[in-house]
Parts: sequence; C-alpha cells; structure tokens
Amino acid sequence: MARSSPLCAALQRNARALILFSGPQGYISPSWMSDRTWAPTWNYAVVQFLVTIAFDESPARLEAHLDDLVGAMERGRPGAWQRSEMGARYEKIKRMIIPFDAKVMQQRAKFKLGQDEKDSVFVEITAALGQSGAENLLAWMRELNPNR
Repeated sequence: MARSSPLCAALQRNARALILFSGPQGYISPSWMSDRTWAPTWNYAVVQFLVTIAFDESPARLEAHLDDLVGAMERGRPGAWQRSEMGARYEKIKRMIIPFDAKVMQQRAKFKLGQDEKDSVFVEITAALGQSGAENLLAWMRELNPNR
C-alpha cells in the first residue's frame, strides 16, 4: 500500500477492514425469455472478507511482498519485467510502500449465477449471454451449474 494513502493512516489507527472482490456480473434481460412475464435480474459473484490489517515495516518483509507481487503479475509474460531493471530508482520507490497482511476474520460469498432458474430459463439466459459477448459471466454460470 502507498504510505501516502489516507487509507494507510486510517488502517494504522483502526486495523479492521472490509475487502470486497467482485467477479463477473451482468444484466439478464426478460427480452431473452420465451416467457415474457419473467422479470429482469442481475447475475453476479461477490466475496467479502472482514479482515484485520497488520503492517510490517521490516525490509525483509517488504522485499518478500514485492517479490511475490511482481512474480505473480509478470508470470508467463513474454519478456517478463524484473525489479532489478529499475536500478537505483527501486530503492527510492520502495520507501513509498508499506507491506501488510490481512488476517481473515469472517468471509461471505454470494453467487447469483442462475442456479435457481428452471433448466429452460437457464438455457435461454446462457444462449443470450453467448451472443452478447458476456463470456466471463457465461463461463462462471456454466462452471457453477455443471449439470445443466
């Protein structure tokens, strides 16, 4: 996290936070259904984590965090970037960053991806999503409804 972020100062005062991850989402139109009495809806995937944040000022921890981050983001890229390419600038920039860990205290997940729909409605929704280009939402709906 950037040390200059107001969020950093707020979390140093009160270490509790809610972290949200939003997956694919999209509008589901009744115009796609053969039954025109069907209501519009929104399909989505979301996860919430109630966490406690712990900042760790040790240089070794910062190096480990940055190595993990760069490794994850650059993995598999042709000509993957390495932090050593920054030269002396790396030392200056890393002083602007503070590493943290988030200990999960509670988690909540909500997946509204057609699991409650009749099979015939599910088929109509997935066909329309396939034609609309909503491939990410369609893939999640198919994965989480494997017997359809």
